[in-house]
Amino acid sequence: MYEDDPQSVVKDLLAENAREIDRLRHSEIPQHLGMAVAGRMLAADIPSALMAQVQKDLNSGDLNQRWLRAMERIGAEGQAVVAVVGALMTDLAKAASKLVAKRAEEWEAAAHQLDGRAAALEAQSARLEEVRKAVVRAAKAQ
Repeated sequence: MYEDDPQSVVKDLLAENAREIDRLRHSEIPQHLGMAVAGRMLAADIPSALMAQVQKDLNSGDLNQRWLRAMERIGAEGQAVVAVVGALMTDLAKAASKLVAKRAEEWEAAAHQLDGRAAALEAQSARLEEVRKAVVRAAKAQ
C-alpha cells in the first residue's frame, strides 16, 4: 500500500504523532501534575488534621471513652494505654504524610518524563514535516 505513496507514509506518521502528543499534553501530563499537587496538599494536611482530631478526642474524653469500651470488650484497662494509642496515631499520620509526599514526587517525575516524550515526538514530527515537504517537492519535480 505504501510502497508507491511515500507521502501517505509520512502523513500517517505525522497523524499518529499528533494524536500521541495531544494525548500526552492534554491528558497524561495534566493528570500527573494534578496528582502531584494533590499529593503535596494531602502530605501537608494529613498529619495536622489527624493530630488535631486525636488531640480533640483526647481533650474531650471521646478517645478515652471509645478506648474504655474497646478495653471492656477485650478485658484490658489503663489510661496510659490511651496516651500510647494517641501517640501511635500521631506517628501514623506522619508516616502517611511521608508516603503521600513520596507519591507526589513520583507523579511529578512521571509528568516530566511524559513531557520529555511529548517533546521528542514534537521534534520527530518537525523532522517528518520536512521529509513530507521534500517528498512533495520531489513528486512535483517528476
